[in-house]
Amino acid sequence: MRDNLRQKIKDKLESEGFSGLYVSGECACCTDDLAACGECSQDDGDEYLNGCEPGYKHVDPERPGFWVISMHKESPTQERFDTLFEQVG
Repeated sequence: MRDNLRQKIKDKLESEGFSGLYVSGECACCTDDLAACGECSQDDGDEYLNGCEPGYKHVDPERPGFWVISMHKESPTQERFDTLFEQVG
């Protein structure tokens, strides 16, 4: 059931042009690995999973393994990426 739900949400996100889900300041996941946190629920009335919002993936050009999902189609500035990932190093 969980895999069917993930596939359904993945298909919906991709058909709408999104590349993942996020909860601002908390977590994010890409369509290729939805709900990697282990939580995979859809309450009545929820469009997606776990109360998450749809968003767009942006890869940090200076740290290719680091990325964010945000509500904006435009990529963050390098300064914003630096702020987001300064604790990670």
